[in-house]
Amino acid sequence: MDGVVLCHLVNQIRPRSVGSIHVPSPAVPRLSMAKCRRNVENFLEACRKLGVPEEKLCLPHHILEEKGLMKVSITVQALLDVTTTKQALIL
Repeated sequence: MDGVVLCHLVNQIRPRSVGSIHVPSPAVPRLSMAKCRRNVENFLEACRKLGVPEEKLCLPHHILEEKGLMKVSITVQALLDVTTTKQALIL
């Protein structure tokens, strides 16, 4: 997984949480591993800044190697829980 969808997800929840997202182009349909890793690291850092607890964060290799997808889903759910709770407090 290249992390593109995860970066877009966190930006939908909080705009500009990930300032730079490396996306594939028609000329180069696959991102380099370095760009994939950067996307994943940016996603995880945005999760931290939004308040996802460390114990709920997956590790980069869970995303990059598509192993441990249950851990990735726990991270995404924690992100949604944290942001939903914060929005409820605002209202």
